[in-house]
Amino acid sequence: MATANDCGNHETSNSVTVKVTLAITITISITVVAYRLLRPAKPCFYIQNVTIYQFNLSSTPDALLSSVMRVSVSSLNPNGHVGLYYDSLDAHAAYMDQRITLPSALSPGFQGHKVVTAWSPYLYGTTVPVSPQLVEALLQEQAAGSMSLHVKFQGKVRWKLAGPISGHYHLAVSCPVSFAIHNMVEDAGVGVSDPAAFRFQSISQCSVVHV
Repeated sequence: MATANDCGNHETSNSVTVKVTLAITITISITVVAYRLLRPAKPCFYIQNVTIYQFNLSSTPDALLSSVMRVSVSSLNPNGHVGLYYDSLDAHAAYMDQRITLPSALSPGFQGHKVVTAWSPYLYGTTVPVSPQLVEALLQEQAAGSMSLHVKFQGKVRWKLAGPISGHYHLAVSCPVSFAIHNMVEDAGVGVSDPAAFRFQSISQCSVVHV
């Protein structure tokens, strides 16, 4: 049999539950409204430098590409009142939309207002199978004394609006990179470059295609 004291405890429990639910609802509502009003600008990514340590293409018996490079990239949070959490971020290199290195994880962290964050990951690709179209395009570019590829980033971020923090948003960034190539050599009819032959052209601004 329920006592008067039991009823009082039940009412107190219900009151606490209602208050907690109301507080959570208000916090979420404030976050959503603030996000829509402030509309945080996308972070700005720049490739500062790319150093190639290995870039060898072989064709016996199959077309395989091995590469090692180090990328210096920076990101600017252009917002004056909104911080940014990088919860996860990976980088890889691609040529003609074909991935030529494994993804490398960048260190997560918080980026404050108007703050620049820099990373310098190594990207590795060992005997990566590549298509005949990629081989043909690569050899044509090398014969012309240049090469272009893309460094791409994928990750999850959250916005911090004063106290409240948003949910996760997917981040996708694509960065064009150009090289001048000198002193090419040939091996079994396939171009193989001395790493010193690659000259990074200039700082390039990236395209934040999704956030």
